[in-house]
Amino acid sequence: MTKIVDELIIDNHLKLRKLKNDDLENYFKVNTSDSAKKGFMAILSTLNGAREELSEIIAEYSSNEPNECGYAIEYRGEFAGVATLEGIGRKRFEHVANIAYSLLPKYMCKGIGTLAVRKLCDYGFETFPLTRIEATVATQNIASNKLLEKVGFVLEGMKRNSCNYQYLGLVDENIYALLKKEDDYKENI
Repeated sequence: MTKIVDELIIDNHLKLRKLKNDDLENYFKVNTSDSAKKGFMAILSTLNGAREELSEIIAEYSSNEPNECGYAIEYRGEFAGVATLEGIGRKRFEHVANIAYSLLPKYMCKGIGTLAVRKLCDYGFETFPLTRIEATVATQNIASNKLLEKVGFVLEGMKRNSCNYQYLGLVDENIYALLKKEDDYKENI
């Protein structure tokens, strides 16, 4: 039985905390910003769609065997973005999760995303039976590729024309992975 913790403190100004219904407007904004449109496969197009997705994430908090572990990134008391481990406990892939993250534009390029991803990876490896965390990123999303490499993710390859992004069309995606045994990933920050 694994329960998702309420919050993960990174420092005096930065933490990950469980998403809540009051986050709906910000959750919608982070998923519909211009920068999100450049980096996501599917963008939420309605507030109701965001409400449904947020409700699904929140429902996972009470599960004894969560499939998803989603957090708000909070910086200086303000909603800055989201970070989520997805696909936890899939049959035959119990040891693998995917990480997804997005920041509101005013919080980008400040190191916030790097620290949040690192903290969520630490938590994932400590809490779930994970040995591998994966991320797929559009090749042209330079900032996100650099973030993953800074945390210690290793570029394993590229999938050509692999994903039809809502606002970009078919794009190539880089495939990254971080292995639990690669203890040096913490040294890269």
